[in-house]
Amino acid sequence: MNRVILTLLTLIQCMFFVNVLLNEGVIFFNIYIWGVVALTSLMAGVISFNSSSSNIDDSANNYFALTLITISIVSIGCIIYLAIFKPFYL
Repeated sequence: MNRVILTLLTLIQCMFFVNVLLNEGVIFFNIYIWGVVALTSLMAGVISFNSSSSNIDDSANNYFALTLITISIVSIGCIIYLAIFKPFYL
């Protein structure tokens, strides 16, 4: 179940990146949702990474968690970039 949640959060993060690239911007409401999803994903990834044990099966879970953490940090950086350099999206 944990792996499914991590995968879905990763796909949601990727969806926001595709939305920015295809639409050449975001609607102001989307950036707030993206921020909430990014912070939630970061928290879920850190909790999942810290709670796993050293089993072989959990190493795949660690990779999912680290991928989600990385994508969440990049998302937060992208949101900060949009807030500083394109404030009309806010």
